[in-house]
Amino acid sequence: MEWNWLAWFFTFGFVVFSASVAWLEGSLTRRGCAEVNMPFLNHGGMWGDAFLLSAVNALLLPHLTPVLRTWPAVLALFCTWFAHLSWAGINRRTGRRDFLWPRGVRGRALDEMGWVGWLHCIYTFAQLALLFAYAATPLPPEVVWVVSLLLTVHVLAGMAQPGWYLEGRINWLTAVSTAGAMAAVWIVAGWKIGLDRLGTP
Repeated sequence: MEWNWLAWFFTFGFVVFSASVAWLEGSLTRRGCAEVNMPFLNHGGMWGDAFLLSAVNALLLPHLTPVLRTWPAVLALFCTWFAHLSWAGINRRTGRRDFLWPRGVRGRALDEMGWVGWLHCIYTFAQLALLFAYAATPLPPEVVWVVSLLLTVHVLAGMAQPGWYLEGRINWLTAVSTAGAMAAVWIVAGWKIGLDRLGTP
């Protein structure tokens, strides 16, 4: 399998840079600000971004660079906007603070977002655009298998773990959304591997 070290270093480096900004904002750990319920380092998704998605990107970029299209970027932009407004709504309703909104959400979500929140928007947009392009691009089955396994672990780290950390349990909404995301990963994988087999003489 091909491996793009530039993609790995850029992804990993962006997460490290975001962590540095979180430290400056006081939302890296609970020690930095006890009022932040979900610090940067306690969110499993940030560890997944650094170590799992960096590997995913390194595996995908050699295959996707020539075929990046406009529609994955448009869809990624919408999903990024929708996801962050949804998370802001949860914070506003529960009164929680996290590293995206270290001062909480009381008014307009985008106005109150911290610098790490904006960095996370950029990261989410770029990552989703890449994954949507992956879904529409033929790849070797072995790459699809490895990417799907890495994405499955990342879904658990990024969606199930934060709820467990905050509440000591996984509520039904988190369980359904996590299961749905994992199902989507493997539906795409099955479709891609099936198409590859159909195209094999």
